[in-house]
Amino acid sequence: MKKKQHIIRKGFALIASILIITQALSGMDIKEAESQITSLRKQIIKLKEKDWQDWQAARESDKLSEQTPFESDLHFMQRYLDNSSELWWQQNQKKTVVYDQITDLLGWNFQTRSLKLVLDVNKYDANNGIWKVTINNQGWVADNLEYDLSIAPARAEILYNNRAGIRIFGDVVFDLWNNPLLSQIYISSEPAGLDTTIVLGALSEYMFASSVTTLTFINNNNQLLVGCKDKSLHLLDLTSEKENRPLRVYSDINVIRKLPYKNEAVLALNDGYLRIFDLETQKEVWQKRNFGSLVDLQLSADGRFACCASLGSEMRVFDLETKNQMLELEYPYGIKTCDISPQGDYLAYGTEHGYSQLFEYAVVRIFAIGETRSDIEIACNGEVEKVRFSPDGKFLLYSDSEGTSGIIDIASKSKIITFDKAYKAEWLRGEDLIIGIGKSKELNIIEAKTGDVIKTIHHPEKITAFALTEGGNYVAIGSNQGVFIYKL
Repeated sequence: MKKKQHIIRKGFALIASILIITQALSGMDIKEAESQITSLRKQIIKLKEKDWQDWQAARESDKLSEQTPFESDLHFMQRYLDNSSELWWQQNQKKTVVYDQITDLLGWNFQTRSLKLVLDVNKYDANNGIWKVTINNQGWVADNLEYDLSIAPARAEILYNNRAGIRIFGDVVFDLWNNPLLSQIYISSEPAGLDTTIVLGALSEYMFASSVTTLTFINNNNQLLVGCKDKSLHLLDLTSEKENRPLRVYSDINVIRKLPYKNEAVLALNDGYLRIFDLETQKEVWQKRNFGSLVDLQLSADGRFACCASLGSEMRVFDLETKNQMLELEYPYGIKTCDISPQGDYLAYGTEHGYSQLFEYAVVRIFAIGETRSDIEIACNGEVEKVRFSPDGKFLLYSDSEGTSGIIDIASKSKIITFDKAYKAEWLRGEDLIIGIGKSKELNIIEAKTGDVIKTIHHPEKITAFALTEGGNYVAIGSNQGVFIYKL
């Protein structure tokens, strides 16, 4: 009996020892895991400042396809985590730690998901062609968020008549705080014969084989002239959604303007030529060679005079009736943009950066008509991308390559406000609003008096050009794949 009791006591002691050793080993695993987590966090936090700046520069310039030093580190960490499941006891925990650290450092929108949407046919606004769509994702904290989906009237009618059997999905981007933003929507309906991707908010879409370089509305906003990178000029009829045969012009089209009282278009080309084409016959009417690429072109209110900005360091004014050159203004470096005031009493141009002690910065210059010396000169942070007189001729709006815009009061010869988030800015509906490119995929509407952004159009691609309808109620946005029309 004593022998059995001794064996039992030894057995319990052995079990207790095994339990103690197991707990100790388990504690070592946990400590080791915690040590690895701490080490990984330190690696992320110690990323070089230069790598972070490289990533930001790539993100802002829309060049994420080019690998940066930080992007390499990110891929390395991702592979490391995917191959270390034994170290982490939950897959979600290991990824959450790294993603939280990265988003804390960068504020980077890294999550995009395609989710099922619900099209509410009972909330269709027939007057404006707006549907209500909601996200349908079970178990998600942001379930049933509602969005406005603007669709061109023709498409909206097709969808409404075939509303049974519609399949609709959306690409949803999540930011650091998991807030959703719909970027584009895919709609499919077999009865309607519809199978398409719609950019959120776009009323019409026109695809091209080459990147859009310039565009302008003509003929009471019923048609749109589009210049593309493949040296082609397109005429779109917006009422019938048909396109005329494109015209080849043998050079990149930088700017298009239509003569007010003729069916003719004036083109500023990259090869330095100023050319006029008859839009009906597609025949060239007149041409004039300039030295240096013509990068901007503006017409007087009556269409008689054309003001041209050239990277060959001059701004020229031509009389389009007599075909004679009326004026030439020079600058030691390239002139990138120009304008004529609606009243015809002032000219303005903006320049590239200079490379000497005398001209080390870009400038905006304003000239009284007939004068060859500037009446007003303002220095800019970056190369001047655009200058535009206000409709009443009292102010000049300029924007530079740094994204800084400003308004000059011509009477006082001084800047009255500067603001950011507006590349290639234009006046919108008078002197109270400004519209310009924010980041590469955003178009901002800004209050002129305060510089506050009051509305943003989010476009899925980099914006290469935009044009306003007369009255400023619609905007056409050009990108690498085509033209999209939005209601403002």
